[in-house]
Amino acid sequence: MILRVDPTELAETARPLRDAVHASREVDGLRAELDAVFAGAGSEPVRRATETFLDAWSGGLRAASERAERLVGVLAAAAADYAEVEDRMRRRAAAGGGPA
Repeated sequence: MILRVDPTELAETARPLRDAVHASREVDGLRAELDAVFAGAGSEPVRRATETFLDAWSGGLRAASERAERLVGVLAAAAADYAEVEDRMRRRAAAGGGPA
């Protein structure tokens, strides 16, 4: 099986994930503001329900951000590894050593 990988494209794949992590963290950062808005809801059951929802929502955002960050790291490492191998193969070919 032949696997063709473009290290530049692989690295570019990480950009939207980084953007999503940033956006997720910004939204999660609004938690205190949302807590303040719902604190004045006037009804204890409504306040508790919104707190439960916001806890779950924030937890989900954090978990998704952490997974996306790990994936960004893996993509960046893979792109660097593929680029290094390609460079090494080009240098060997240029030196007359043929493919490795």
